[in-house]
Amino acid sequence: MSLEKMEEHFEKIELSNGIKGIVYPINAPVVHVGIAIKAGSKFDVIPGTAHLLEHMIFKGTENRRAFQINNFLDSVGGELNAYTHKDEMVVYASVRKEFFERALELLADLVQNAVFPEKELQREKPVVIDEIHSYLETPAEQIFDDFEELLFAETPLGHPVLGSLSSVQSITTDDLRQFYKQYFVAQNMVFSVVGAFNKKRDLKLIDQYFSSIKSGNTKKAEKKQSEIVEFNRFEARFSRASYQTHVIFGAPSYDYYSPKRRILLLLNNIIGGPSLNSLLNKILREQKGWTYNAESSVSSYEEAGSFAIYFSCEEENLKKARNSVKKTLRDLCEGRLSDRQFTNYKRQFIGHLALSNDNHAGMMLTLCKSMLIFGKVDTIAQIEQEIMEISKQQLIDVANEVIHPDNLSSIIYYTKNK
Repeated sequence: MSLEKMEEHFEKIELSNGIKGIVYPINAPVVHVGIAIKAGSKFDVIPGTAHLLEHMIFKGTENRRAFQINNFLDSVGGELNAYTHKDEMVVYASVRKEFFERALELLADLVQNAVFPEKELQREKPVVIDEIHSYLETPAEQIFDDFEELLFAETPLGHPVLGSLSSVQSITTDDLRQFYKQYFVAQNMVFSVVGAFNKKRDLKLIDQYFSSIKSGNTKKAEKKQSEIVEFNRFEARFSRASYQTHVIFGAPSYDYYSPKRRILLLLNNIIGGPSLNSLLNKILREQKGWTYNAESSVSSYEEAGSFAIYFSCEEENLKKARNSVKKTLRDLCEGRLSDRQFTNYKRQFIGHLALSNDNHAGMMLTLCKSMLIFGKVDTIAQIEQEIMEISKQQLIDVANEVIHPDNLSSIIYYTKNK
């Protein structure tokens, strides 16, 4: 096991089996720990396999039955959870510091020794199918899946993480075991720890539990760049049983590795970030009163990315709202943002990042993903410097590349009675 000191008290660790991790010790009564696996939904052979497997690793291991897994941390007031995204799956826990070993032991068991009992699979499939139904019945969530399905059509990024009703029904225990064997290996894993950390004791515990994870005989999961096809602009219209009309505009954007990605994140914060003074919130909600919620988002993956603007409104306001959004974007593309506004937006974006890092559980997940994708983490100071060095012309150039109204695809969910 090797240990490398970094700025801001980050410590990078590499175990004997090649698993890398990042530790951020802080004075707190709680510790958060997670394992990220490069085993997201883009690696599915049958859509929904990774997500169903995420559910099933909690249903039994060689050492524990499902109820024992549920009680192991819950009995000491801890939390155990997991999520699946298109690039990765993350299994994580939060416990009081005196139960750190307990969390490590359980996480190591889940990612090495899951057994996928047939009876548990048949019980869990209806749970996942109910989850899919809940998405299908929630237009504000379903529209994002539809958007990326059309944007990334016929690629591994195209299908929803949850899969479909039919694909989930078709997944077998053999499918899960094959996926688990292929991707749950040391070369596809990283870990992160944020919180109370006793270096002398806890480094040994990490080595004890995580060094036992086998490297396996499979190659490291690689980017599926060759499978990404050319993007096609689209305009899709659907009828939905909904009180409001739901709208999404968007376009392909940058992958994780693009030097322009952080510029786009700044631009996204200006357009429809969480602040009350984001352009969409100011215009569509505060000034016009056309919508309760208007937001923009950036989704980045190893192979590609997407930018999206979402809002909902009464159908009578749709045309006015669409035109207002397009004018806002066109103004940004033409540089109609004062130098003072631009500087203030950069400072605001840095402030948002600082606040997000104050959430230690969220920080642990961010560090996990950064280690998995980049093999490193940037310090707040590094990120702040990079953001402050962004020029107004760079922002304009990225705006014209990604958000120009003439290049945007769209989906509209109209109400059924119209």
